[in-house]
Amino acid sequence: MAFCPDCGSPLPGGAESCPSCGSLQAPGPGSLVWSARMPVVTSPVVVKQLVFALGAGALFVALLMVAMGAYAALP
Repeated sequence: MAFCPDCGSPLPGGAESCPSCGSLQAPGPGSLVWSARMPVVTSPVVVKQLVFALGAGALFVALLMVAMGAYAALP
């Protein structure tokens, strides 16, 4: 049985915090720890897809601006 390092109360299995004092417990060796880090994209295929998507979006915006400019010039 595990005990709280702050108050010494017994901890139920898998407890994230002490039921007596509320202090957070350190994660066990088999638990997942979430991180705020974003993975770095290094796959050439993914990079090519991102570049293509950004280029297609920019082309669409440029064509939309040209079309709206031509429409605004009509009497």
